[in-house]
Amino acid sequence: MEQFAICTPEMLTQKAKALYQEEREAYKILNGWFLSREIAADQDQAQNEPHPELRAAGELEAIIEKLPIELSDNAILAGTQRDAFAASYALINPAFRVETFRGYCDPLEVYDYATPSGDVTQERIASMRARAAQSPYVKALNAVYKEYEEYTDEVAFFIE
Repeated sequence: MEQFAICTPEMLTQKAKALYQEEREAYKILNGWFLSREIAADQDQAQNEPHPELRAAGELEAIIEKLPIELSDNAILAGTQRDAFAASYALINPAFRVETFRGYCDPLEVYDYATPSGDVTQERIASMRARAAQSPYVKALNAVYKEYEEYTDEVAFFIE
């Protein structure tokens, strides 16, 4: 097969520019991270697997099966991480300021960044936040944060 039999460099450039424009116009609300946490929580509740690794595998399998996927005609590569992180994540949050950062010491704060839209209602977000608050993970993390609170207050270090 010839090197550019499917797409020429010009076609690739055109598609990349079109995809960039699509994404700037279409993706103002990114709740994929919220949906994945909700799917994982549902799966965790439904399974009775005692091994943490197998529980996590079951959650990942459920996310893969149930998370909505779309692919633009302009995508030259399949896949994106556009909403893999909540807006609270410093590296993608345009409002992030080092001067006000106090670390990631509230594992439920992430739910403050979920955006009600369509069937992702404020009530659904609050419900998921409440479910997460009862998880062994959040309880254990809060205990660690509490123990080291005096050190993380000024972000001498933080726990992630």
